[in-house]
Amino acid sequence: MNDHPTTLSEVEHYYQEREQRLLEKLHQQEAALTVAEQTLKQLIKNQKAQLDETNQLHATQERAFKEELYRDSLTGAYNRRYYEEVVRKSIGPAGIALLDVDDFKICNDAYGHYAGDMALKTATKAIQSCIRESDLLIRYGGDEFLLVLPGIPGDFLQTKLEQIHTAAQMASVPGYSHFRISLSIGGTIQAIADPMENIVRRADWLMYQAKCRKNAVMVEVPGHNLAALEKLLQNKPQILLVDDSAMNRMMLTEILGDSYHILEAENGRECMEKLQAETGNIALVKLLLEHGAAVDESTVFDDGSAERTPKEGAELYGFGEILELLEQYQQ
Repeated sequence: MNDHPTTLSEVEHYYQEREQRLLEKLHQQEAALTVAEQTLKQLIKNQKAQLDETNQLHATQERAFKEELYRDSLTGAYNRRYYEEVVRKSIGPAGIALLDVDDFKICNDAYGHYAGDMALKTATKAIQSCIRESDLLIRYGGDEFLLVLPGIPGDFLQTKLEQIHTAAQMASVPGYSHFRISLSIGGTIQAIADPMENIVRRADWLMYQAKCRKNAVMVEVPGHNLAALEKLLQNKPQILLVDDSAMNRMMLTEILGDSYHILEAENGRECMEKLQAETGNIALVKLLLEHGAAVDESTVFDDGSAERTPKEGAELYGFGEILELLEQYQQ
């Protein structure tokens, strides 16, 4: 049988069938190509989802790493590294304050390092209870904290730091209910043009002024006179404690509470320097003996004048006696 078309009709029929087969093959190829494209799209989509998941995991790990890198392991506050790498570059306006835990070394020496750790945790919680999530609390040094309050109005900074100061005084150190913490705070305002380092140095100086009095807040803001604040602080009677034992000074400071501004001196030289610097402003001087030996001066001051007593006749005021003297002074 002859497979080749011989007539015109056979030729036409042959080419029609051939065209049909080619069209069917083309449709099959197009369908296969469509399936391949869909498969490729799904593969790309799956790979993108895996890549996004990997990137998200890496970002989460990086955030966790930075969080751990920038956090103080004891208090949970930010650490000094966070200040150096992040905060130091920030600009104002913001309230900047340095806060120092009073007598922290004495606390460590008297009660042990665990008690010191608990005191730092307590101070941190007290500060955090008064600030916003957007505020930054940084453990700047051993017992010093740096507080950054973005956008806080200058006239509200004093109120906020006083609130923190009071919260710390009211806080109780877990396991050491007889021990109370206090903060010496210095604060100022960072304007837009002020470098952070300069403002931190200024806050540090103000904190030092507060620490000279202990348990005080010194704030300097535009439009307010720092001397007026110092005058306000001087409204409380000042008592000068002279003792070579830091432990004794700390214990008596706790007993006296917040009714007085406490000044401290470790020896006679420091005592005389404080007396000269605060002439007329000291209500009482309390002197203890070193290893049971009498000291040169032991005097109650009504007007700032000093009465020197010979060494042999010097009086030694114990805790009970000094409190009696304080009661007499108040009357």
